[in-house]
Amino acid sequence: MVLEKDVEAALVRHAKKKNMLSYKFTSPSCRGVCDRIFISEGRVLFMEIKRSSGRLTDLQIRHQETLKKHGANAVVVYGIEQGKEVLDGFFEGKGFER
Repeated sequence: MVLEKDVEAALVRHAKKKNMLSYKFTSPSCRGVCDRIFISEGRVLFMEIKRSSGRLTDLQIRHQETLKKHGANAVVVYGIEQGKEVLDGFFEGKGFER
C-alpha cells in the first residue's frame, strides 16, 4: 500500500526534475492547509495530496474552497500519477483546470 507521504515524496522528486520549487506548507495555528506549494516561472499551485484511496476532511474542503474563492490555484490530487499529470498540466500548459 502506498502511503500519503510516499505520494508526496514522489511528487516532490518529480517537481525537482522539472526545476520547480516545492515547499512543505504547514501552519501551526491553522490546521487543514494544503500539503505543498509548487512554484515555477511565476506560477503558484497549492496542492493537497492524498493516496489513491484517500479522503478530504471537512476542514481541508473548506480550505480548498477558500483558496479558490480568493483566486488561488488549488487542487487535490489522488495518487502519484494524477499528481504528476496535474503538475505537468499546470506548469507546462497541458490542460490544467482549476
